[in-house]
Amino acid sequence: MQSGDLIALMMLPEEFGGYRDPRNIVFVPAFVELLKDKIDNGPVRRLVEEGRVVEYTVSPAYAGKCMVPVSLTIMATSPEMMAHYIPIWGSGLDPRR
Repeated sequence: MQSGDLIALMMLPEEFGGYRDPRNIVFVPAFVELLKDKIDNGPVRRLVEEGRVVEYTVSPAYAGKCMVPVSLTIMATSPEMMAHYIPIWGSGLDPRR
């Protein structure tokens, strides 16, 4: 987060049924959108198309009072399970999380 520029990112993307609603939006550096898009349109999309997962969640983790998440955890489950972790900044970069 060198420059401090943030973008609005939909946690549940429109192509998976998400809406542009404040409860579905987090503000993150632009590189997070690229990483999340690779996950959503790569392994998650394949599992959904194959019927191997039908539930999808994105959980942001925060540090203190900051409104920018330190990480995102993507879970695609039921009946199989796949998880991806996207570190963003601060304590989210700690591999021991």
